Amino acid sequence: MSSLTITQNLYDFTDAAGNTTTIQLGNLYSIEGVSGVNGTGLISIGQAVMAICLARATELEEELIDLMEGLEVNTAKLDALSAIEEALVEWQASASSSDSYSFSDDDTVTVNGTEYSWSDFLASTDLDIGLISSGTTSLSYDSVDTLITDLESKMDELNSFSQDTMIDIQSVTSKRDQSYDMISNILKTLNTTMTGNANNI
Repeated sequence: MSSLTITQNLYDFTDAAGNTTTIQLGNLYSIEGVSGVNGTGLISIGQAVMAICLARATELEEELIDLMEGLEVNTAKLDALSAIEEALVEWQASASSSDSYSFSDDDTVTVNGTEYSWSDFLASTDLDIGLISSGTTSLSYDSVDTLITDLESKMDELNSFSQDTMIDIQSVTSKRDQSYDMISNILKTLNTTMTGNANNI
């Protein structure tokens, strides 16, 4: 668990006449895992708040990356399902009810750089389309009709997931930007304070 420790920030200032005055520029703080630039581990309150904001921004950045990667995977699945559904609808339009659809070697999709046969892709556990099993070679006309319905339902589900993920991405991005804005404001305040202290000395 992180801990915050306060230390008096005292400096001895000697003027040209040899007179020494002790001045306090504020308190110094130490946060577990954060080191000061002077190697003592002591930092100002502004630096302490900035370190906390930076840690939060880093966490949000990692969360944002996870969300973006999840969205990318979901989009790839949607594209693959859409391609399969479009091909089946096109076949069904010219087929009769007594025809069967035979899977060919050309019936493949590529998802995230990996090529799958239609049956292997549709039988994957994360899609859970029960009509298809790995190695399925053909489907009756009615089964194709059922598969098209299942594909459309799955695409609706994945589209809903994408929409929810986009909302999460916008929310996390906003929080991350707020953290960086706070860090920027703290840096400006620290610079103004340091300039003022230097002028006073």
